[in-house]
Amino acid sequence: MPRKYTFAELSTICLLLVAPVIRLGLLTGPAGSDDLNYFHFSQQLAHFEHFTQLHHHAGRLIFLLVVGVPAALMGSITSGAILNVLILSLRDVFVVWFVRRETDMRCAAIAAAIVSLNAISVTYAGLMIPDPLLSLLMFASAVTLYIGLEEGRKSRGRLVALAGALAALSYSAKDAGILITAPSMLFIVLVRGIALRERVRLAVLYVVGLVTLAALESLTYWFISGDFLYRTHAISKVHNATIVESPDLAAFIHAIYWNLRLVTAFEVASTQVLIASGIVFVAAIASRSRLLFFSAAGLFIGLYLIFGSSSFTRYMALPVQDRYFEPLVAFLAVSAAALVYRFRQTGPSTFRWATAAVAAMIVTAIPSITANAGDVAFSGVGRNAGVALRALHVARPDLPIVVSPMLHRMIEPFISPQLFASLRPMTGTVPVKAFYLAHPWEPETPSAPLLAEMRRMPIYLVIDEDQRFLGRFALEPKALARGATVRIGGE
Repeated sequence: MPRKYTFAELSTICLLLVAPVIRLGLLTGPAGSDDLNYFHFSQQLAHFEHFTQLHHHAGRLIFLLVVGVPAALMGSITSGAILNVLILSLRDVFVVWFVRRETDMRCAAIAAAIVSLNAISVTYAGLMIPDPLLSLLMFASAVTLYIGLEEGRKSRGRLVALAGALAALSYSAKDAGILITAPSMLFIVLVRGIALRERVRLAVLYVVGLVTLAALESLTYWFISGDFLYRTHAISKVHNATIVESPDLAAFIHAIYWNLRLVTAFEVASTQVLIASGIVFVAAIASRSRLLFFSAAGLFIGLYLIFGSSSFTRYMALPVQDRYFEPLVAFLAVSAAALVYRFRQTGPSTFRWATAAVAAMIVTAIPSITANAGDVAFSGVGRNAGVALRALHVARPDLPIVVSPMLHRMIEPFISPQLFASLRPMTGTVPVKAFYLAHPWEPETPSAPLLAEMRRMPIYLVIDEDQRFLGRFALEPKALARGATVRIGGE
């Protein structure tokens, strides 16, 4: 007779199956921003081309290999976004497995709800960005270390070294991955039940695993770019060059205050995750709940992403976006489950209160999902411009289409390769008879002297649709300046 599944088991299975369906249904695909950089560097890797441009997006090797190269071989950013959905589903299953291993099935169901339906994972899974892979690798490093330090574990040294290697892979996926190393090293030093000499040995093994993978990555960059320290140079010379340095501590505090305001605003996806994380991490640490290491690691990562500096010698507030907090989701799910497990003996009301809290987190996340899903970075601009360009190409194939430099840089993934090849970048000052289309956010610069004159030309066509999948239900109106205004000139 087949075994009957409990309600908690059925709930967990349903959540894990529904999550990728929702994420695929809200798939953004191309955003015309960072993803385009990743795609181009992945194309170079896929075709074994030499890296000649120094850029921190090219310095995320494991992401380029795991997500970017398959997307490049399939010829579309959308395929990379779909692969990210699968990576997040793998993370979700991994989190639930670990929680079930350490607690019970009802706690695993709570963890499944958090990882499956939080606003960050729902909104940003469908982009070709490194945050989903970063989340999986950081959590995998933490779990490997935790299991490796279990009492009586014979393969302890190998697992700790593997945890260090996974930390290096996290860093390879994105710079924030290095943050997992600080709480991990502290955990090794402070873990109970292991002699001091053994803890020192394990700390050394962790560093060996970390350094070995980092050296292999640098060696790879030496082969493809000729620069063994390509990653370091890209971060210092390109990434940090885009960050405004604060002149003093007061200005730095002011900058991180606005960072906090930005990622806790009503319409952003990180608000509910950050509020829940602040409450759960602190409560779990204060009550010394099981799996405290994950609460401490999550708290450190979250605080540093908001209040940290990209330099140890200068005041340089980190850039923030709500999707950057994807790594917190797994640590939040584990910590919430462990906290419930800690107080499970107080009666069934514990699980009812926990379920209500998770449900509240999910429901209050709906406004941010409807406000952002399907319109991230330049995706709304790109979709509207793509509709306009395809219409022009069909209606008047005899007239050339001139696009501004900013639009030309980001429009590629929204139209066919043939149509993209036919576009003329805006150069010169004398208009030819053509259609003209500029990026709505593009400032007038000396590099595009025709831009000001173009904005005085007669309007031929306007495409200004709300490209959000759930825009009709959004409490927040559509973001401004997403439309495409086509003008005709030279007549």
